[in-house]
Amino acid sequence: GAVEAALGVYEDMQRRGDGVDGWTYVNLIESLLKGGEHDHAMGMCDQMTRQGMANDEKVCTRLMMLCGRCKDWQRALNVYLQLSQRKEREPERDELNVITYTAIITVLGRCKQWQQAVQVFEDMKKAGVRGNVVLYGSLISALSAASTNQQPRVRHLLHEMQEIGLSPDLPIYNTILNACRKQGNLQCAVGLFEELKARGLQADVLTYNNLIGTCQKRGKWQFALQLLDEMKEAGVQANSVTVQRAMRCCAGGGRPELAVELAVEVFRGAPTQQDVRPDTDTLAVLLKVLTMQDAKVNTAVHLLHAMRGW
Repeated sequence: GAVEAALGVYEDMQRRGDGVDGWTYVNLIESLLKGGEHDHAMGMCDQMTRQGMANDEKVCTRLMMLCGRCKDWQRALNVYLQLSQRKEREPERDELNVITYTAIITVLGRCKQWQQAVQVFEDMKKAGVRGNVVLYGSLISALSAASTNQQPRVRHLLHEMQEIGLSPDLPIYNTILNACRKQGNLQCAVGLFEELKARGLQADVLTYNNLIGTCQKRGKWQFALQLLDEMKEAGVQANSVTVQRAMRCCAGGGRPELAVELAVEVFRGAPTQQDVRPDTDTLAVLLKVLTMQDAKVNTAVHLLHAMRGW
């Protein structure tokens, strides 16, 4: 297979004394990961660093991302620290660039190591390296996934971006809105929604899903329906998640009949709109709503008629 072939080439290069360098190791590690040999791949990573071949910035950046595939943030961080320490020993070397910092912050964020990500970010600023939108987005994503509320830090980063002339993009706002949804922080979510619109950004279905999900947590079914109307006016197509969250919001607010009527209205055109075809989760929400005491039988009948053709 491909793994055996890659190992064969590597061993042959060693026997012949050919130039085995950092890229040789990186390509071999990538082949091992593709073949599912994660432990072997990380063993080669250790061997590579022991032999001092993790000293080129581009090689190290790629190596950190490969470690990230295995959720091995400790090895990725070790590669970064070795690279940083080499720069301290050899001041004539170029500073680490924003791509390298973005790589390690991304890995740490995905592994829920936001404190380490913040430390790397501080290292970057001390080194005088200017961040870009992608780097700030990675750090904001790491903070937004934290188990504790990091909204003050996130808001500070948004302000810092503006100070250095960077404009937060829609994915950044959607990431923060998703954190607001998990925390049920409707005030923050609405503020961010107004801010992104003021910046001329066009909200998408993820934006509205996060807002409606926040309404669900706070029992604000009227606002959720208002957002659905705004989606239609803006030409943003709802999907199954939109409908599920809006239905739960209405049902949780004591209006189960509105939840069912909403399903009838939205799903009537489902056979021609793939994004809003009901899945098992949506049908489970429907069944739960229909069993609520105040749900009217005739709305259930309308719903069955609307489901014809699915």
